[in-house]
Amino acid sequence: MSPATRAAPPLSLTRRWDKAKWHGEVGPDAPHSPSRHILVALRFLDERGQLTASGKRELRGEAGVDAAILARHVRAGAQAFLDESYDAYLTACDTGRTPPRTLLACAWADYERRYDPSRRPIASPFQLLIRKHAAEDPSLEGLLEAARGLPGLASLLADVADSAPTSERPRIETFLEASRLARGNVVALIAETKDPAALLEVLGYVADPNVVEATARLARLVEPGPTTDAAIARALNWRPRRDWLALPASDQRRLRDAVHRVLATDPLTALCALRTVANAASLKLVSEAGEFADEGIIETYKATRTGMKVAKVERGYDDLRRAIAKVAKVTARPRPSRARLRRG
Repeated sequence: MSPATRAAPPLSLTRRWDKAKWHGEVGPDAPHSPSRHILVALRFLDERGQLTASGKRELRGEAGVDAAILARHVRAGAQAFLDESYDAYLTACDTGRTPPRTLLACAWADYERRYDPSRRPIASPFQLLIRKHAAEDPSLEGLLEAARGLPGLASLLADVADSAPTSERPRIETFLEASRLARGNVVALIAETKDPAALLEVLGYVADPNVVEATARLARLVEPGPTTDAAIARALNWRPRRDWLALPASDQRRLRDAVHRVLATDPLTALCALRTVANAASLKLVSEAGEFADEGIIETYKATRTGMKVAKVERGYDDLRRAIAKVAKVTARPRPSRARLRRG
């Protein structure tokens, strides 16, 4: 393709591609430098004029030993290059080995053959929908989370699904199928689905009053494992506890155990799900876990006509811990009425 006919690059919604702290200990006393492959990639981009002023400072080490590749470091025209190539580059990197610049060079040559990095990136209809309704989390997950509070968003997603990345389309199709049967009918979809695991993956984003029951049924069908546990915790996130109490004891135990396992890998999602499924054992696990590494500000969102807006800000996870302690005391046995108490 001649330079005159090269297309503008696709828009990238990625905010960060890599951080040194994701790869182990950082700092002057670290046994090895987890920043080396990051600095090699930054230098590669700088040699091709694709770093911003912030990226150049990162390359010079002005940000400290915890190097990173963030959206603000890379010019817009090269960000899609990282979307395409950085995972393969990272896979090829081993501690103690020279990072493979050749891989980056070949990928860049192919990228430049197809796109003109000097041109302004073009957003697809799918990306425009994400930017409008999921600015806080510009991803398919963020968009699906917004759709849980904005039922009309599912139809908008259906209109632009063809412009979504090919890898995302199966999940979008499963979500749209579940959304069409929402409002009390999602359980009926289980008998028809050919892929229970895929349905469980999107169940956490479906606004349906029977999601807890559907989650319990799917958990019986899907192979156990970390992916299944994460999907169960996401599906139970902020669901009514009374729905969980209505399940058979075996289902209650299966779902609760899955959420307990997620506590070590995604504490915020697990804590939110424990508001639905907690018992005394849950309180003990939360207490023994102590303070989580990502303790901080938690923003709760609400749906508005223009998208998801911050409804409440909580500092730390203390409010969640108190809520879990409160609901863990509630059992399936209904409280006696005042009249029955007086007669007793």
